[in-house]
Amino acid sequence: MKFTKKLSTFAAALVFCLGILLCASLETQAASSIPTKTRIYAGGVNSYALEFSLPKVGDTIKNLKSNSKYLLLKQTRTSVSKSSYSGDSNEVTIGMFAKKEGTYKVSFDIYRNGKKYTKKTITVYAKNDSPIKTCKFSCSRNAYGLTTAKTSTVKVTMNKGYTLKKIEVGTIKTTSKVPGTVSSEYVYKTIKNGGKFTLGTKPYTSSGESGSLSSDYYYKYSSTDMIATTVIRITYVDKYTKTQETVNYSLARYA
Repeated sequence: MKFTKKLSTFAAALVFCLGILLCASLETQAASSIPTKTRIYAGGVNSYALEFSLPKVGDTIKNLKSNSKYLLLKQTRTSVSKSSYSGDSNEVTIGMFAKKEGTYKVSFDIYRNGKKYTKKTITVYAKNDSPIKTCKFSCSRNAYGLTTAKTSTVKVTMNKGYTLKKIEVGTIKTTSKVPGTVSSEYVYKTIKNGGKFTLGTKPYTSSGESGSLSSDYYYKYSSTDMIATTVIRITYVDKYTKTQETVNYSLARYA
């Protein structure tokens, strides 16, 4: 079972459009203040392993180091913006590749106005044990997660050391927030462990139109999936970092 840190709901829908197997995926952490610890999986390259915001616009990081030859690092992304409307941001992404399981230390310096401002150290847990022991659905489905069922139950059992916080079911809601456009978003509701839920019937859909055929500019588009994807979002407390993480499972029906 493959886990990918911090995937968006929209990305999960795209995965099923491509007919990928029913799978679980860890959602990528949104950029936030610099954490003191994080969790990754050993053996695979994660270019978005760690995302965070630096304290001020103009701050940079230097001297990015790992305390072990078994943990490789690279700063893979920076994004700086200033806006009186949406506020300022200074986001950094660090990619990681742990060659084997272990507990590592990552350090870097934050520079401000050309001078060293502070040093940060982050503990990295590269562990491959799965948070979920079993996730059982009562509905039958094929190898691609496709089902003809209208309802199902879901029962989640966590592995030792992990704590289940909540189970949510997400289905597509079609909206039209901008005149002339139609878009889709997932709406979630919480259910009990072992509880029954109704699968979604609406596929991901988007459409829009602007300009006119009689003018110099005209643009029209529309797209829809062949399947309606229902996302089961499981929130738990990680055994190593003691922070809340999320795993997504998906079921799909022909729409």
